[in-house]
Amino acid sequence: MIKLEIKIAMKFLRSRAKDQFVSLITVMSFLGITIGVATLIVVTSVMTGFHNTLINRILGINGHITISVPGANIADFEPLVKTLETDTDLKQYIKTVVPIIQGQGLVVADNNNAGIIIRGVSQDNFNDIMQSSKWTTNFKNFDEGIAIGSQLFNRMNQDHNTKMTILSPNGEQTAFGQMPVIKNFDISSVFSLGMFEFDSSLVFMSLKNAMQFFNIEDSVTQLDIFLFDPNDISKAKPLLYKIISNKFAVYDWQQINASLMNALAIETQVMFVILLMIVIVAVFNIVASLTMLVKDKAKDIAVLMTLGMGLNSIRRIFLFMGMIIAVFGTIFGTIIGITISVFVEPIRQFVQKITNINLFDPQIYNLAELPAVVQLDTIILIVSISLTLSFLATLYPTHRATKIKPIQAIRDNI
Repeated sequence: MIKLEIKIAMKFLRSRAKDQFVSLITVMSFLGITIGVATLIVVTSVMTGFHNTLINRILGINGHITISVPGANIADFEPLVKTLETDTDLKQYIKTVVPIIQGQGLVVADNNNAGIIIRGVSQDNFNDIMQSSKWTTNFKNFDEGIAIGSQLFNRMNQDHNTKMTILSPNGEQTAFGQMPVIKNFDISSVFSLGMFEFDSSLVFMSLKNAMQFFNIEDSVTQLDIFLFDPNDISKAKPLLYKIISNKFAVYDWQQINASLMNALAIETQVMFVILLMIVIVAVFNIVASLTMLVKDKAKDIAVLMTLGMGLNSIRRIFLFMGMIIAVFGTIFGTIIGITISVFVEPIRQFVQKITNINLFDPQIYNLAELPAVVQLDTIILIVSISLTLSFLATLYPTHRATKIKPIQAIRDNI
């Protein structure tokens, strides 16, 4: 019986309705679900990719946990680093502890100047950071100069292997006040981390050069702790407090980037709800099209009833009609959405080349390319919502179909 009901449902959908408007709404219902599902998948994939890429870029530079002394530097830091890395309880979480000297400066070159963030790091830490870079061009050894971001390099109009002047406010105290430090550095390498904020303002130098430049002897400004799993901060922090004294301040990456994380989460949720409206509109079209199909096929329904078909079978026919529209619309929407998500960056570049419009400005979005991550659980959620709403949309029309009086319907259509 089920096969017969599906066959009749398919025939009703394929047959030309007496009112062409009914057929138009049926097509619009299918297209609405297809577009709605595809749009939801693309937008959620891009938002997830943007979120993940941004976090990975940030965690690629900064530690998962940062230790510092408010208003002071960390002197005699090497024993503390060794203690943290060898502690019996902590070593299962800590991958490495990196001494960092970080400060602000001003770079001057070719009559241009720019504010920069200077990070003094070890050679090993710099190599680890550059492993996640999009590209790196090396001119000299790291300890012989400075490494600067590609955006900063282009802005300062520097030729390869030229010097760059950097100013720091942390100079020596004189009778005339504190004098700034002015020093020339060779450019040892240029890098692109794929994040505009870093590529336009970040300058790396060796720990030794940073100590001399900032006038810090055998001290660092902070210790960056990298964990095997960034999500283990809640397990590692209580163990840290048992080792370090109260003079240290401890911050994790979630605290430092809390505003950004909350903004991204809210934006993703709001976008999902807004785009879900497209599917809801398509679902209302299913209600309208099936309701009008019930009226259009009243005579056929009456004939089926007189031939002995029960009310439950009539309900299932219109249920199958609605679900056929929903299932095929959802399938096509899912295929289109996944395809666009996978190739979203080449599509963006193609459209940008044709229209000559910058669709993803790195200065605004902070990333050099449009990322997208297709998640199976998100697709399952979108498909489930689409099919559930579509099923609910069939309930009213199926109820209307069972209220048809066979004799009256046949008489009205003669």
